[in-house]
Amino acid sequence: MKPEVLAFAFLPWVLYFFEIYNEKKENKYLFLIIFPLVTILNSKATIVASIGLLGLYLLGRFLKFESLNKQLYYFLLLIFSLYLLIIYENYMYNSITIFQHYPTGKQFFTVDQYVTFSFLYELNFKELISFPFKDVHANSLIGILLLDTFGDYFQWYENNSESLFSINELKFSQFWYFTHWRELSTVILSFLFYFISFKYAKKFPKNSHYYLIYIFGLLPLMFIAYGDRSSYDFSDSELFKSHYYSYLLIISIAFVLASVFQSNLKLKFIISIFVFTNFIFILGFPKIITDEFSSYITVKNNTSVFCNFNNLFINSKDKNCFDKEITICNTDPIVEDVRYINYEESYKKAKNVNIFPLKLVNENGSVVDVESLESCLKKVQNGYFIESKYKQIKIYPILNLVFFILAILKLVFNKSILRLLYNK
Repeated sequence: MKPEVLAFAFLPWVLYFFEIYNEKKENKYLFLIIFPLVTILNSKATIVASIGLLGLYLLGRFLKFESLNKQLYYFLLLIFSLYLLIIYENYMYNSITIFQHYPTGKQFFTVDQYVTFSFLYELNFKELISFPFKDVHANSLIGILLLDTFGDYFQWYENNSESLFSINELKFSQFWYFTHWRELSTVILSFLFYFISFKYAKKFPKNSHYYLIYIFGLLPLMFIAYGDRSSYDFSDSELFKSHYYSYLLIISIAFVLASVFQSNLKLKFIISIFVFTNFIFILGFPKIITDEFSSYITVKNNTSVFCNFNNLFINSKDKNCFDKEITICNTDPIVEDVRYINYEESYKKAKNVNIFPLKLVNENGSVVDVESLESCLKKVQNGYFIESKYKQIKIYPILNLVFFILAILKLVFNKSILRLLYNK
């Protein structure tokens, strides 16, 4: 599980209980915060920094540091103590903590390279329209925010070569500088979102921290960029990928959409259609459906856990769910890189690439090394498979698991949550 997914699962509840505590001043709501908050703080260093900054802001703005009562001090002390226990367990099992990050690969900086202050305000407007691609806007935080908030500027998701979203898009004619219409839609949506979030933050100051909550995710990344050169790649600025603060970004988007709908009830349907169609368009639709495209969908679906369900919607004669030849012996490289769909010669060469020797194991633990496709297929038919690395785990983080389970149980069985969900 991505740490950001875990943070998004628990953080809204932490904020919800904090709001109730701030209103009613009942200590039971602080108790409900403990385990979800400790679980979040154990996920990733940048998440710890973001939540820490957000927590300091909330304590300073709403509770006032000078008026903290004894119960709140005990609460903070308990959070800190439990967090130290979790960190200690992590260190005992891994000999490392979440605060120890050792970048690998190329040396990011030369002696003369550094992030300039202009990175925060510079905008390559012409390139934003004509060349909205990875690395072109590495010197512009604004450009990255506009292209990656609702798009995939860094090519990790829908624009990744392993994603079917990235190919066979229906192309639209060029108009003036405008050629890349999907990226333009991303820029427009992002600009509208950030503009409206600042507008509503000013209009509703009580909830301004929710409209602008993504800033608490950006600040730690800026500290890293300007302070820790070893963790920042100057050539692409991938440190500022929106995924790293997405758990905060989604909260802000939710508040913005809710406020827009409330203030424009008559336009609610039109706004919903506008946002939805733009999302679909940015993802790569409409598509040009070719025979190669359809064949790929069938091959890829054969490796999916939802294969049988998907077959209800896929019109293909070649339906072979959980095809072990593909999933284990990897006989079809098209599963790894969808670009082969449109490059037949490259596809033929890739099919001839030797992936062997390959280590396989059976249910009895017998391990064999297969040297060819034929021997691989034979062993697979006899019940051999690739051993999961997770089966080799012999140490389980007891405290981590207990805290995670308690966090979920508190949310599931808390009466105030049930009343919230069922309007009772």
